[in-house]
Amino acid sequence: MAKAYSYIRMSTDAQLQGDSLRRQVERTAKFAEENDLVLDQSLDLHDIGRSAYDGSNVEKGRLGEFLQAVRDGKVEKGSYLVVESLDRLSRQRPRHALRLFLDLLDHGINVATLVDRRTYTPDSGDQMDLMLSIALMVRAHDESLHKSDRLTAVWSNKRKNARSKPMTNRCKAWLRPRADRTGFDAIPERTDVIKRIFCESADFGIGADAIARRFNKEGLTTFGSSNGWYKSYILKILMDRAVLGEFQPHRVTTNGREPVGEPLVDYYPKIIDEHLFYRAQTGLGRRRIGGGGRKGARVSNLFSKVAKCGICGSRMTFVNKGGPNGKALICDAARRGLGCHPIPWRYEEFERSFLTFIKELDLASLTGSAETKTDLDQTRDRVRELEGRLATAEHQRDRVFELILGNEATDFLAAKLRQHDQEVSALATEIDDARERLAQLERQAAAFSAESEKLTAIIDRLQSENSQEMFRARSAVSARLASIIDELLVWPAGAPPSLEACRLAEHHDVGGQHSESVPEHLAAMDKASRAFCVRLRDGSVRLIGPRPDTPGAFRFLADSAGVLLSEGSFAAYCQSRYGKQLAPGPEYSRALEVLLTDPTQLGRHDIGVGG
Repeated sequence: MAKAYSYIRMSTDAQLQGDSLRRQVERTAKFAEENDLVLDQSLDLHDIGRSAYDGSNVEKGRLGEFLQAVRDGKVEKGSYLVVESLDRLSRQRPRHALRLFLDLLDHGINVATLVDRRTYTPDSGDQMDLMLSIALMVRAHDESLHKSDRLTAVWSNKRKNARSKPMTNRCKAWLRPRADRTGFDAIPERTDVIKRIFCESADFGIGADAIARRFNKEGLTTFGSSNGWYKSYILKILMDRAVLGEFQPHRVTTNGREPVGEPLVDYYPKIIDEHLFYRAQTGLGRRRIGGGGRKGARVSNLFSKVAKCGICGSRMTFVNKGGPNGKALICDAARRGLGCHPIPWRYEEFERSFLTFIKELDLASLTGSAETKTDLDQTRDRVRELEGRLATAEHQRDRVFELILGNEATDFLAAKLRQHDQEVSALATEIDDARERLAQLERQAAAFSAESEKLTAIIDRLQSENSQEMFRARSAVSARLASIIDELLVWPAGAPPSLEACRLAEHHDVGGQHSESVPEHLAAMDKASRAFCVRLRDGSVRLIGPRPDTPGAFRFLADSAGVLLSEGSFAAYCQSRYGKQLAPGPEYSRALEVLLTDPTQLGRHDIGVGG
């Protein structure tokens, strides 16, 4: 017995909700029974949501797969392809539709239509059948063409009037359509969530995964029926320009949804200002490139994916074995038994030393301890905003360039490419100026400030409090570290730092007999000594050897110019300058500020060089 194959095509999923599918299945089964055919259901020949007008049911759909099976001989000659009507196969231009129809017949496939109960066979000599099939194809194409033209005109008119009357009632989850269909209103409790997402991402460096987990832990209600918050949805919100009030019309093509025209500005209520939006884009870009790492409930490790072992170059891993002294940084290679020195550095001590001596962080502003937003804060925000704008402009330029390369060059696209090129150039220049200004401000902030007595209290809060405020603060510090550090090398013990690894100069004379040799000092270090070296993105380098008993004090400091300040020379300076030794604290910090700002102060006092 010959086989029959049922092909069913529906343009939209909505048609599945009606009676059409059941009706076609039953009529196909009846046709097979009446004609002594075996209904073969081994092939899935349901094209749901595929258009016959643009040919996607052939190019990407099940009908195309059936044609290939016919050509490969997997479908026997003499088989029947049963459809509701010929327009189910194609609504393309008649010559394309006819080619498809004849291709089936030429390969020995009978085509049966249920509506008019006709069967077109390869051996049919009836010219009227061919003429009728062509007439049906012409009518099907014309119907689809006219329908497409009508819909295009309707949506074009809707786009023109979109600012006074929304194109559709569909809107974002944080909005609701007005009853009179004149626009949309924000849902306050949801827009508060949107603002929090952008603020935590842009200003505190908290990643999408951490935001989602925190929302779930707090039991924050989702915008829909989803079972909790997901990282993917947080990312979708962060990249959605609808928060700026924009709406991008689309049309459905064989390649999916494609944008039509320019985005409509002020279509939706504006929820987020552009400065915050673009700062968030910069943060997203940095986390995509470098990875953010899971921060946990309180951002346990500020140096995730930043710190490396100074001896072997492996990453420094955060471990927590429990107890008050259980948290530590250790070389990952040593931890896995791959050599190196398995000596941990107690985490709280390393963090305190780092935060004490790397002043470029500007902890007061990051933790909200500053009285007002400083010029430095504002400049940092401006740089992040410009970086986000530049990334967006470059992406838009690249998209236009791809269209031109794809043989779609037009005067409009050429003008767009020039526009985006000019925008990218202007933004690049503005960013260079802003970064130069930022570098100047950061150099000024690198010195110990007159407010240094606050530093110990700030670090105490960062290490002891476990509140939402401190989670944000530690997230901001972590993000700031990732943005300013080019390399952080750590020597927990086992071997002294090397000039080559730190890229330090050998010597710098800061005051005749009072200057010290960096190489000699490093060579004299014992294997139990600890140190870390920070190379910042502005090119400066700092090598610090903290005192093992007092993380907020140092045994030696060296910088990229080769200036070395040892514990002994600092003690001698303090004795000469203040008439006493200084313990770590505000006065100690202010004295150190003087020397870091002007190392030649060592030569202005009658002191010997300490070791």
